[in-house]
Amino acid sequence: ALEKELRGLDGLDVDARSQAAEPYAFQRVTSCADVEWPNRVPYVPLRFACGLYARQARDQVTEIASQTIVLDTNIVLDLWLYLDPATPALREALTSKRVDWVATQAMRDELERVLAYPHIVLRMQKGGLVEEDVLAQFDRFARVVPVADRAPYVCKDLDDQKFIDLACAYSCRLVSKDKAVLTMRNRLARVGVGVSSLPLQIQFAI
Repeated sequence: ALEKELRGLDGLDVDARSQAAEPYAFQRVTSCADVEWPNRVPYVPLRFACGLYARQARDQVTEIASQTIVLDTNIVLDLWLYLDPATPALREALTSKRVDWVATQAMRDELERVLAYPHIVLRMQKGGLVEEDVLAQFDRFARVVPVADRAPYVCKDLDDQKFIDLACAYSCRLVSKDKAVLTMRNRLARVGVGVSSLPLQIQFAI
């Protein structure tokens, strides 16, 4: 009976055939029809590949394509001032846009303030850098977003709270070497935030 119904689609135009064939897609017969009558039944996406499973697949691809991260100021210094040997993987991921670094203007202001510290100035001079060189890297790679609402957990170091707030808002990875942040790893995991230090292992699906 099903074969007879499929043969009845021959007299329809392409659009009409697609609409008429759609009810049979749930029965997973489209692929068979394509083999037996390659010019008669156009491809119809199977219903069992839609809905929840399709959304999960799209979300997974989005996550793999661009993992959102928040970087503490000390990590920014490791990346472009100290050139820490633990940072190349993260730097490459930023350059290739495999990670989406979100930050706020307050984080840039903090970086600018830290770059004026005497010992930091001496380090920049030693490396042939100036403040604008490091800030230029921030401006190049960071995506500045609005300040996030207060997170459900408060850090002992209030200077680090803005990084925690933003990571909680995006349910993303927070990269830091600050002990006050690292000790909150378990609590932040409850709200979808992964806290990491360097070296950061960034894995992507092939």
